[in-house]
Amino acid sequence: MILIYIVGYSTKKEGSQMSVNIDKEFEELRKDFLYHAEDLTLKLNSIISNQDLDKETFKEVFRIVHSLKGGAASHEFTNLSTICHHFEDFLTLKLVDELQNNEHYETCLKFTDILEEVIKKKIKGEEILFSKYIEQISYLNLPEAETSQGFKGQILVVDNTKTIGSIVKKSLEDTGYACTLTKDGLVAFNKLVTKKFDALISSINLSPFDGISLVTALRSTNNMNADIPILVISASKNIVERFPKDYRPNKVVVKDEQFIENLNHSLEDSIDHFKESAKKLYKCNYQMCTHAIGDSAARTILNIYGNILKDINDKRWRLEHAQVISENDFPLFRKYSIIPSVQPTHATSDMLWAILRLGNKRIKNSYAYGKLLYQNGSIALGTDFPIENINPIHTFYAATARKNLNGQPKNGFQIENALTRLEALKGMTIWAAIANFEENVKGSIEIGKAADMVVLDKDLISIEEDDILETKVLYTFVAGEQVYKN
Repeated sequence: MILIYIVGYSTKKEGSQMSVNIDKEFEELRKDFLYHAEDLTLKLNSIISNQDLDKETFKEVFRIVHSLKGGAASHEFTNLSTICHHFEDFLTLKLVDELQNNEHYETCLKFTDILEEVIKKKIKGEEILFSKYIEQISYLNLPEAETSQGFKGQILVVDNTKTIGSIVKKSLEDTGYACTLTKDGLVAFNKLVTKKFDALISSINLSPFDGISLVTALRSTNNMNADIPILVISASKNIVERFPKDYRPNKVVVKDEQFIENLNHSLEDSIDHFKESAKKLYKCNYQMCTHAIGDSAARTILNIYGNILKDINDKRWRLEHAQVISENDFPLFRKYSIIPSVQPTHATSDMLWAILRLGNKRIKNSYAYGKLLYQNGSIALGTDFPIENINPIHTFYAATARKNLNGQPKNGFQIENALTRLEALKGMTIWAAIANFEENVKGSIEIGKAADMVVLDKDLISIEEDDILETKVLYTFVAGEQVYKN
């Protein structure tokens, strides 16, 4: 083993030196970017301080923030990019419609102050307590509707007539949705590129980007909103034939005397689908597993499960991505024996921006793996590959340390909901097998089970936390056969 290590090292020495040189050059580029970012932020502050933006100067402000966001991301300043992302949100969702609003100018200046402070600290190499800035931003940019208990989702409404658009917006807001209304198809697409929505409702006759082009562009790109439900408002159901076959909307809502009623019903159709599916699956003795990330979706599915399951049982129905749960809904997991299935790296991937979407109250019950474990005494862990990295060591580290790969935050993200190392190991093995009715064939090393296992170079249960990410796989066995050797 030692001989192999030494030989391996000597053959890669030249490559290692090259890597060091590349790393040094990249660090110099990062420093140069920070000085450039400092200049841009000063310019930004100067423009906004005049409090006299017109459309052209607004575009200049947006261009600077957008440039900072992209530059920060490409130079691996994630925190800085996150601040710019939410500053950009504020500009496009609030300031652009009220360019003479003095309160909005004050908010913009607070954003620039935060940017200046973070950039200066980065230049000086000082430690940054990013949670402090996240809390500040959450008060600047969080839509109030999203913090409410009855919040159903964020809808983008696109209509070029004031009447229809306003009626749709009011109707949906009355039933618990938060709505963003625009009459411009191109503006709508830009919003869909920069912000996550739960559904899109669009008319056809828009400019300069009509409804068909908008839906087609959204469906055909690798966009975070590409798969959201899309409802099209039209005078005729036949309009669907004008869409390319692979990029059609989910439903056409016809403008008639029952228009608003049909629109609301269309958004709720999926709930009936889950109710009927639950009945059929229970009757056929099939396991039901449903993706539900938000607290509204989780509550809906938990209640649908509960109406069918009634009590404690061994059906092992699962809630996938049990990510944001309302305080009163946790007991439903225990009441109906529902298994929470989670991906620990979601907590550390989302922690920089989640509070901005959820608010200070709801974030406390988000990514609450310890609290979920308490309900039934088990929790299933996975990676969510390819959305997250497939490396299970990263999963283990996120579950136990509640830190990202840079070891941040220092004390762990909401560390009170960390799993112990043994709990994390069980969540990745035997509990995951139980969640899939496979505990008799896998999940532990026992006689009669499939010998699927790895040999590591460190003991994950006892090593120092800082050494977890350095753990290497020495051997991998599948069904008792060695398929990998380091």
